[in-house]
Amino acid sequence: MVDDQEDFNRWWKDGLVQTGDMLTWLKRQTPEEWHLATVATSHDGDHETLEWVTAQPDCELSTALTIFWMGAPSDSIRNVYIPERTKQEGFDPRSGYVRRFELLRAIVGRLNAGFYTRRQIAFPPPETPGFTPEDLIVHRRMHKQAMDELMALGFPPPWSLPGWAANPFGGRRAQSEYDIDEGAVVHIRYDLWRARNGLTG
Repeated sequence: MVDDQEDFNRWWKDGLVQTGDMLTWLKRQTPEEWHLATVATSHDGDHETLEWVTAQPDCELSTALTIFWMGAPSDSIRNVYIPERTKQEGFDPRSGYVRRFELLRAIVGRLNAGFYTRRQIAFPPPETPGFTPEDLIVHRRMHKQAMDELMALGFPPPWSLPGWAANPFGGRRAQSEYDIDEGAVVHIRYDLWRARNGLTG
């Protein structure tokens, strides 16, 4: 067990990939890395990466759907769309919340246009343990509640989400030689690093 911990510590240091700017690095990678780098990324500070990935024709459907639902669309409706419509005092149209709202609206537009044709990774993705089919049910219910609030106020909906966008579907895990932690720290995958260094067991 001590040896395993020592190996892990070596891997954490020696297996680190120097990516430089993350988005620049991702643009040289595949949809598998795009998926791994974005499904666990905070919407509060990485808008550019999320916008770029979801605008790519090769973006996995699972990636786009996960980014949409983990972006808390019900919060965007309540924190951006309603305040904007009601001209709420203190509303800042330059805030990050507005940029996230626009990202979610763009994703829905592409979903309705059939833009995301790549459907190999399961949804919800197994790489995201904090987002399960049960969590999806909660997000879907919260989204409906927010839409009902809009109707009560007499406002048109900001988007028309296709019903199937809240349905899980089967598939595989993302396949990559990299381990991407929190969308920012990249390592050669641990099992590959061990094999390349002649470590067994």
